Amino acid sequence: MDEGLGLGYKLAHGTDELPSLTPVVSEVLRLSSDSRTSARQLANVIGRDVGLSSRVLRLSNSAYYAHSREVENLEQAIVILGHNEVRNLVLVAGAYAAFKNGLDDELFNRLWEHMLLTAFAADRISQQISPSDHQLAYIAGLLHDVGKMVIGLYFPQEYKRHLDELSSTPCRITYRERKVFGIDHQDVGGMLLDRWQFPKSLVDVAARHHGTDMKRPLVSSLNRLVELADWVAYAAQGNEPPDDPVTRILGALSDQEIEWRDWIDQVRDRFEREAITYLRLG
Repeated sequence: MDEGLGLGYKLAHGTDELPSLTPVVSEVLRLSSDSRTSARQLANVIGRDVGLSSRVLRLSNSAYYAHSREVENLEQAIVILGHNEVRNLVLVAGAYAAFKNGLDDELFNRLWEHMLLTAFAADRISQQISPSDHQLAYIAGLLHDVGKMVIGLYFPQEYKRHLDELSSTPCRITYRERKVFGIDHQDVGGMLLDRWQFPKSLVDVAARHHGTDMKRPLVSSLNRLVELADWVAYAAQGNEPPDDPVTRILGALSDQEIEWRDWIDQVRDRFEREAITYLRLG
């Protein structure tokens, strides 16, 4: 499709037609990476966006965090959860708002579910075998497929058919995207996160999270971790991932003997506890 080349041009040159994060979300992401930022400063910035504030509080009170009492305000949420966790919740809420209204409901829910499962999987995997990547693992997992959201905005019906045909074989998705749309979701995602001025490590994950097990010595551990999380998420959705790439990625990440299939149930359990909250943030 020639329109795919047009999408690449728009991403490369920046247009108002493309999804964007609100200034509040962008400022929160900047402040949360600075250890000198106080809980009150962060709460004041988030509080400027009423919708975002409401979503962050709702997420703060989700079953996953299991507080003994309800979190009632943003400053309390930041003190209890910490800057990094609140940053993750702000990004979840911000990404949800950026895509929910423009994307076909069925397609959005399908992509959003997988992105959340990948975020949960990346979070769990990093805790166990790659603690140096833990700080960015959740965000990297959540945003790894953001390029699919953008393609879906432009080609909703065609992209749904495309996903139906390749639902259980993510390693072939990029090949088919390039053939059908003239661009793939990795290229799109990398360009979008670069436009959003995200850290290079997150841009690189969005741009290169398939095939990290094959002849890519310069691929980072975060890229590999997210591809592994991607496979775990597909498995949690009822697909059977191939053993070879999973085994190769695990071997590149850790010398431990790991029963990686345990992560599937752990991720699925977390999703089932939190699905209502995360899928209904509007």
